[in-house]
Amino acid sequence: MKVLLVEDDILIRMFIKRNMMKMGYENLFEASEGAEALEMVDENSPDIVFLDIKVKGEIDGVELARNIRKNTTPHIVLVYMSAYDQSVFDEEEINSLFDYYLAKPVNPDELRALCEKITARVRGYDE
Repeated sequence: MKVLLVEDDILIRMFIKRNMMKMGYENLFEASEGAEALEMVDENSPDIVFLDIKVKGEIDGVELARNIRKNTTPHIVLVYMSAYDQSVFDEEEINSLFDYYLAKPVNPDELRALCEKITARVRGYDE
């Protein structure tokens, strides 16, 4: 399973990557800004994209999600990560773009539970 981590804070990105590697994920790609992430989606066709909704650069997390939904296969699971309260965002748009939410700071147990749920979902697409 291919996973793309889109996070501009290197410490958070490394924390998530390290925890996912402990869970057995090996095909992990990283991007620190939206434009770079969009290229990586095209090049690597990830199954899952974890993205910081406020990622720095010309393309933020919401715009990145719009591009992914518009231009790629619908099976990509999108997880938005944010330290902000969910009510700050347009709930209808967020729900239409993203499949899951992961609060920051990231709790390893919550990350594990979410990854297990997503893995079951992705494997359902493959069958």
